Amino acid sequence: MSISRGSEWRQWDLHVHTASSFDAYKGEDADELLVKAWKDNDIASVAITDHFLIDVERIRRLRELSEDDVVIFPGVELRCDKGASNLHIIIIFPEDCDLFKLSTSFDAIMLEQNAKSKISNDTIYWDFNDIVKFSEMHNGLLSIHTGSKTNGLDKVITNALPVNMAIKEEIASKIHFFELGKKQDIIEYQTHVLPKVGPKPLIICSDNHNPKQYNRKEKLWIKADTSFDGLIQAINHPEERVFVGEIPDKLDKTRKNKSSYIDYVHITRNQDARNAESNWFNYQMPINNGLSVIIGNKGNGKSAFADIIGHLCSANSMSEASFLNDDRFGKAPHKYAEDYSGVISWLDGEKISKNTLQNSEVGTKVQYAQYLPQKFIERVCTDLGDEFQEEINKVIFSYVDSTEKANAHSLEELIRNKSHAYLAKAKEIQNEMDDVNQHIVSIENKLTEKYKLSMQENLDKYQDLLNRHIKNKPKKIKKPVSSLSQEDDELIKNCDERILELEENIETYKTELKTINVNLDILNNAITEVKIIENSINDINNTLKNVKNEVFNNSDEELIVQYTTPKSKLLSKQEELSLKKEKLQKALDDSDHPNEESVYKKLTEQKQIKKNVIEKSDAKEKEYQKYLEDLKEWEEKKVKLEGSEDEVDTLYYYKGIIKKIAETYPNEYLLWKKKRDSMIKELFEQKSRLFDVYSQVYQPIDNELTNLLNYVDESVEFKINLVQKDSDLPSKILSYVNHSYSGIFNGKNNAYVKMNQFIKEANFSEFEGVMQFIDNVMQVVSEDLDKSFDIIKDREGFYRQLCNLDYLGVEFNLNYAGRELSELSPGERGIVLLVFYLALNKGEEPIIIDQPEDNLDNESVYNRLVPCIIEAKKRRQVIIVTHNPNIAIACDAEQVIHSSIDKSKNEITYTAGSIESEEIRNKIIDVLEGTEPAFTLRRKKYLFN
Repeated sequence: MSISRGSEWRQWDLHVHTASSFDAYKGEDADELLVKAWKDNDIASVAITDHFLIDVERIRRLRELSEDDVVIFPGVELRCDKGASNLHIIIIFPEDCDLFKLSTSFDAIMLEQNAKSKISNDTIYWDFNDIVKFSEMHNGLLSIHTGSKTNGLDKVITNALPVNMAIKEEIASKIHFFELGKKQDIIEYQTHVLPKVGPKPLIICSDNHNPKQYNRKEKLWIKADTSFDGLIQAINHPEERVFVGEIPDKLDKTRKNKSSYIDYVHITRNQDARNAESNWFNYQMPINNGLSVIIGNKGNGKSAFADIIGHLCSANSMSEASFLNDDRFGKAPHKYAEDYSGVISWLDGEKISKNTLQNSEVGTKVQYAQYLPQKFIERVCTDLGDEFQEEINKVIFSYVDSTEKANAHSLEELIRNKSHAYLAKAKEIQNEMDDVNQHIVSIENKLTEKYKLSMQENLDKYQDLLNRHIKNKPKKIKKPVSSLSQEDDELIKNCDERILELEENIETYKTELKTINVNLDILNNAITEVKIIENSINDINNTLKNVKNEVFNNSDEELIVQYTTPKSKLLSKQEELSLKKEKLQKALDDSDHPNEESVYKKLTEQKQIKKNVIEKSDAKEKEYQKYLEDLKEWEEKKVKLEGSEDEVDTLYYYKGIIKKIAETYPNEYLLWKKKRDSMIKELFEQKSRLFDVYSQVYQPIDNELTNLLNYVDESVEFKINLVQKDSDLPSKILSYVNHSYSGIFNGKNNAYVKMNQFIKEANFSEFEGVMQFIDNVMQVVSEDLDKSFDIIKDREGFYRQLCNLDYLGVEFNLNYAGRELSELSPGERGIVLLVFYLALNKGEEPIIIDQPEDNLDNESVYNRLVPCIIEAKKRRQVIIVTHNPNIAIACDAEQVIHSSIDKSKNEITYTAGSIESEEIRNKIIDVLEGTEPAFTLRRKKYLFN
């Protein structure tokens, strides 16, 4: 069993001359200086490319001097017959080839048989096809000088003629590496050449001839084992595995963020393990900083490896681990998990140790890696809940520019801050709508047949009372000859006049008091509104004060809302009317012990004086005075029964109501409903304006999706919609409805079915759709207005729930192929899930995914999953568990970890290395289980032996 970190970025030099070249430095210390130069420059692998020869002894000596710190490939630089002059081609041979046989073959075939003009080093050259043939015969790789490089393809063959272009394309088809002269050449070749000839490694090498002056124009990095197979992988994946410059982006990112990359995982058996037969784990596994893929046959410990890393990193999803759970490795009575300890070591040297693999930290929020167990993926793909939406929100927020976030710490807070003005306006409209609904309910009540009948009955009642009262008019009595003295008659006359005056005063005072009370109500409301405005302006000025301090840096700029209100005048008038009210109340005091200013007391006194005088008269005079009193009382009652349209419980009041029911209320009802519809529309518009807020927020991630997923036919994208977001809406609305009455919401089950149907059919993203929903629900009122007051007891609450549109909200979701997540199959949801976690999530911690391909078809695996994995490994450490080794090949995994189990020993072992490792390639073929033909089809591409 071998274990390695797999393909890693190292510095290479694929064009180096030794003292064996005719034009190189010849000093005795040449070899020592050359090896020292390689080590000083951190060169891991070189190709010896002397002119026109392969010096076996020189290469062997350099290998001895390097002490295996530098892998040395034999090679040779040759001239060919292409072009006007001196086109140079390099052949690089496997590092483990037989040097003697290679050198002997080169001398016999290339020097003796195929060389042309071999009279001197200045004239010797070869036919291009002979060079290609010899390279193929010895499994060599060809590199050609191009770009601004001396003796390069672009120097010796210009683009002047179409035939020249054809020749260059033919040459390029046989070449494996383009060796360029400077960094600018790379851009030119990427733009103009590679689109025609296909992807090839673009390299810059030292072409060093003097180890005393070892110098490279640019560093050449190759991510591969320092082996010939590693070079082949670089040819197959030049964009991912070859870099020219100071440092590859991923390596630079890794070195700057060592705390986010696992260095190795170490699992050992505890000394006090209680299960003697337990030898499941004992390994120290280095982890590549790119993509590590764990493969193996079913039940051989792949998921165990992922679970262990998730456990050691305290991943939040460990409750769904498939191996480290109480039903498997932690199952009683053995509880094997307690027999093992684990250590995660990070690249910065920090370690996380746990003395048990027993999973006991379920639900922790402090995690050091993101783990997606197989059960987690299956659950999310089956039932998308708030958990996934929360993750989406975090990712969206991560793409918002820090300058746009201001003081917001979450997506919800950011949207709330940006939506404040719209939401405040919406609240204002809702408050106004409450008053409108009160008017509507009041009129609806008056339009019922029950109300009409009640008003008619009251009218008939008061007409009858009036008719009966008229019939009961006191019988007229003629004034008799007075038996009183002239003085008493005069006193009665004065009392009558005074009584009439006092009664008129009482009516006048009552009218004045009523007017004062009305005006005081108006004043009190106005004063309250003014106080609210003053408080609001004070709040605004406090805000402006903060703006002045923060934005204007506390400058002399005047930022204050200047305002004046008539509050002092209002308060003065309020005091004036209150005093007048108090005076009138004293005048109208009719209590048992009225005050001295009471008009009622004075009236009582006058009536008593008159009564005392009448007591002195004879019977006829008393009878006449009684008649006058009765007639006056009868007339007062008649006036009271007749009343007016403003006096409740009078004949003319009910006549007025009956007339309004027929002529006024229907029009008022339509006007108030029209006003409410207008307010609903305005409220909808305020809700719709949140689109702008969301669009601004999601634009950056939308751009990222466009860039990342331009290779996917069916795109994953973010969509914003105005939707019904309240899952309890049916319950909230139907809580106001009595289901025992007939109608659309009769019966509780039927009512919920009907309500859900209305919700399902409604297009809440358009105003017409919202109104259609409201009108559908309003049928419970309109289908029988009289019964509706029994069906809906709290009519205002019902209207508020339905018309305030609190159930509408902006939904901000991932869509796939134009459909929402809820409409997708589990497999399609899996695609979206993996695009989200792999390609979009900006998290820097390692991500571990257990068998992501399980819900995907093969096409989705290669067209969608693979590109997302490749994108993710550029930014973070990725560990994938899979039963499909082709994922490792398609994603060009930096490290492949093969798991196997010996059930007789209860032992799981792991073998790790790169794809270019022959041992790993054989493991991949083993796991393919009978599908070696499929692997063979790829053999040509990967040049596997």
